Amino acid sequence: MKLTASDFDALYLPEKQFRKLKEIYTEEEIDILKKERKRLWQEWRELVLAIYKELPVSSELAKPYIESWTNGWQMKGHFFATFRFINWEQNATCISLLWNAKYLKVGLEWQAYKAKSSLLDVSLHNHYLLPLLPEIKMVNHYSVWTSAKEEFTPFLLLSDFQAGVKKEILSELDNKNGLGVGVIFEKRDLMNPVETFLPLISELEFLYSKMKHAFEG
Repeated sequence: MKLTASDFDALYLPEKQFRKLKEIYTEEEIDILKKERKRLWQEWRELVLAIYKELPVSSELAKPYIESWTNGWQMKGHFFATFRFINWEQNATCISLLWNAKYLKVGLEWQAYKAKSSLLDVSLHNHYLLPLLPEIKMVNHYSVWTSAKEEFTPFLLLSDFQAGVKKEILSELDNKNGLGVGVIFEKRDLMNPVETFLPLISELEFLYSKMKHAFEG
């Protein structure tokens, strides 16, 4: 299984809503777009499930949630999946994978759409995650962000954050946005994404586990 730079390119959409796509393309062209989108999503689903199957026996992560490629009135602009601990599926803190036309992100973050059902609120999420950042070994490979970040704005490297470039991130955390940390794979050929992502997810699970244990006391 592999992902190519051409697969990233194929994720680009000039519009997501079907009614707007009809202003640009014929019905036949839209059908071709839909088939290509579904094909890519099936590859994405296969990848996420393959990662889950290859997790170590010691992993406490539940079967991943994989968002659909459409909600009926639009095609999604990216593909998205989340891993959460067993019996922690209602919590906003998660390990997430997001793939769009520009990058593929693997991170530990806060998902605001789960805020109402989450035992761990955003303040506690930030309180438990922020002190764990120095434990990340491959610091030059990681980035940090908050839930206020727009999808295509640049990421801040964790090494820069630790070196003192903190003002914007800390301001967003003060405004009750959730901290995220992970690795960004810019558009490229990924010849074996399962092997590439597995150790990263394991490292993020280690941090995630520390957050869970701190919360549960």
